[in-house]
This record gives sequence, structure tokens and C-alpha cells, in this order.
Amino acid sequence: MATFSTHILNAVNGTHFSNIDVKLFKCTKTEKNELIFHEKTDIGGRLKVSFDLNSELVSDYEVQVFLPNDFNNNTTIETIKKNINISYFSMRVSFFEPDITYHIPLIISPYGMSCWISR
Repeated sequence: MATFSTHILNAVNGTHFSNIDVKLFKCTKTEKNELIFHEKTDIGGRLKVSFDLNSELVSDYEVQVFLPNDFNNNTTIETIKKNINISYFSMRVSFFEPDITYHIPLIISPYGMSCWISR
């Protein structure tokens, strides 16, 4: 079993981002991708989920991270003027080893997301 984990931080106030929806899809050649999991981060902004990964069938995966509906309304920076809101971030990744943890921490702000791969 492979493991996907993340730690999501709120760049606006430096807090852990709890109760954030995270989905992992296996990209298929059909119109609809296969949902691997749909989970929420814990109170500390962390998520850790194991899933089956067949290293003989290399596939792309899509990670989707959904922002809370009120994220842009509750920012402490009240002078921000913008005409766009981001509702979720998506990234496409490939996993190659079936028995390791893939840890991808995220920092989210109203303007974007920063992520990296941690080993």
C-alpha cells in the first residue's frame, strides 16, 4: 500500500487548515477519472490515507484540494480588491513506488498555493 499525506497551512494567518476536502483520482483514458479517496484534514491540518498502487501500471493521479466556501470572506486582509476567487487547486502527479509515503505539504492563500514534495 502506498500512502498519501499532506499538511495544509493557511498563509493568511499561519494556522493549520482543518476540515479541508482532499480528493485523489486515478486518471483514466475514459471521460471519468477513478476516485481513490475523498477525505478531510484533521484539526491539525493533516491527512494521511493509504491506497493501492500497482507500480506495473504507471498512471497519472490528480490531487484536488478544496478551499472552504467562506475562505475568501474571512480573510484578515480587508483591503484586498480582486474580481476572482479560487475554489480548489488541482495538481497532476505520478506515483512510482507502491510501498512508500508520498508527503505533499501545502500552503494556501487567497492568491494561490505553494506545494512541495517532502521525503
